[in-house]
Amino acid sequence: MIACAPLRTVTDDEIARFERDGFVVLRGVLAREWLAALDPACTRLLAAQDALDITEETLRLAAPSDADALFGAPKYARALAGRGRFRMHFNTARCEPDVLAFAVAGALGALAAGLLRSSVVRFVDDILFAKDPRTEEATEWHDDDGGSVCTGYQRCSVWVALGDVKDDAGPLWALRGSHVRFAGWRARGDSAAAIAAAHRQDVVTCPVRIGDVVVHHLATLHAAGPNRSDQARRAWAFRYAGDDARFLLRRARRESRAWYRLPDGAPLSDERFPVAWPPVTVRLHEGSTGGPAP
Repeated sequence: MIACAPLRTVTDDEIARFERDGFVVLRGVLAREWLAALDPACTRLLAAQDALDITEETLRLAAPSDADALFGAPKYARALAGRGRFRMHFNTARCEPDVLAFAVAGALGALAAGLLRSSVVRFVDDILFAKDPRTEEATEWHDDDGGSVCTGYQRCSVWVALGDVKDDAGPLWALRGSHVRFAGWRARGDSAAAIAAAHRQDVVTCPVRIGDVVVHHLATLHAAGPNRSDQARRAWAFRYAGDDARFLLRRARRESRAWYRLPDGAPLSDERFPVAWPPVTVRLHEGSTGGPAP
């Protein structure tokens, strides 16, 4: 993929909303054809052995565990009829050249640079999320800070859907202003779900059409609903970091420090964090495919 710019630049109003609310929906910023290379990559990744099946794990925990409970097994069979699956794959750009090319080609980096007011933006990592039609699992309330490998204000996630995501298909939910209002919630032992439940009036649903993206700060509390539509919901979260980002290997990460080759507190200067804006030559780097522990 050649270097490219988004179909339009972010506006001053969108920057202000991102800084105030911790997220913003950018309409009509990506061309449909730019997403085409992600379709076959998505198919390959979901078939891979290291794809994480959230539905399978949920059902395993919910299945009858003793002889008495087995008499209720028919209700599980009814519940599973026609049911879809929620699957994830971490750090796909490390094994799929097309994903890395898309992440660093310039369009997403330019959007991140504008919202973060950063002169340089580096690609950090990514996660693929796929919810089949009629998938009941929601994505729990969380932020992305706990699994991030860097610190700093200038960090964001760009959520890119491979098709339209309407209200019934599992769009993102974001808690307005949570990146500032509830900073430090994890250290205090608070629950992200409890915070969201206590501030329902500030929860915003973010349906999108293909070509739109949702950008949120890594400290913003967010979740996503089940996919009760008849269409698959496939989306990538691409994480970016700006000028003030510094490396920090948190316990939630699976990679070794030797793989990153950076001490805590260092700028993200290693090739593990390729420059996504301004555009540079695309290069696939090899190594661990580990990601945040689920």
